[in-house]
Amino acid sequence: MRHVRDNLYDIDISLGRRNRFRKRIEASGKLEAVMIHNEYAKQLGKSVGDVYTVSAISEKYLQWVENNQSPKTLYDKKRMIFANINPFFGRMMPDLITPILIESYRKKRISESGHKHREINLEVLCLQSMIKWGMEHGLCNDTLKKTKALPQTKKLPRTLSRDDLMKLMGAMSLKHRALFMCLYHAGMRKQEACRLKWDDVHFDPDFFRITGKGSKMRLVPMTPVLSEIMRALRSVDNGGQYCFPSRVRGGVLTDIRAPLKKALETCGIRETVTPHMLRHSFATHLLESGLDIRYIQ
Repeated sequence: MRHVRDNLYDIDISLGRRNRFRKRIEASGKLEAVMIHNEYAKQLGKSVGDVYTVSAISEKYLQWVENNQSPKTLYDKKRMIFANINPFFGRMMPDLITPILIESYRKKRISESGHKHREINLEVLCLQSMIKWGMEHGLCNDTLKKTKALPQTKKLPRTLSRDDLMKLMGAMSLKHRALFMCLYHAGMRKQEACRLKWDDVHFDPDFFRITGKGSKMRLVPMTPVLSEIMRALRSVDNGGQYCFPSRVRGGVLTDIRAPLKKALETCGIRETVTPHMLRHSFATHLLESGLDIRYIQ
């Protein structure tokens, strides 16, 4: 559909390779024009979804995220949607969001102090993912057109030296040493390690079956050191489902900052260390050992 001038719009509906339906209509605005376009499409046998506002789609989308993605992803998307996306796009229908509107949103966010390009790019990606989900579930008729992301500089990931890592691991209990070894020796993400189940740990041959982002599964071999630690942990396990259960309820472990902080204090390491740094250290040390970067990726 194309706005010609004033209240005139051109409808263009594809009916096959060489067959198209074209008609010029008069409408009071874009919303009415979209409704007329959809009605013609339905009469011509085209599949057309109901057009909801972005705010209405976001409610259904976040329910789906809660059931299918990690708690952290749900938290991040809720923050972006409620704080910034819905206040700007909430009353709009996705079919009417143009690249010019996306650019206006970027300019508005840049004008607000303290907001980096990376943060704004993530918000636009969140909006695009939500509208794509809405189209797939019949809540709107099309995805958003791709726009060029704002330029952003990527900082090199911080890592720990091998010596500091060995000191850190040596200051931990067996359970926490095995957990953090999964991050360093197997390159797991924090959530992957915390949710690791004994059903996904295999010995002889020694490997993990890991379900990562987007429910993608991968098989990761254990190093001899990690295998030894996991075997030792298994021998003292009380038969629970998770390898590293929560001490309170025995469910999924959610916070691993406390044992990390305690081990850092014991070792006298004053540098700020996060769990994800161990995953970066895993990749960096493999690269330094001469392993092909494509294999590491």
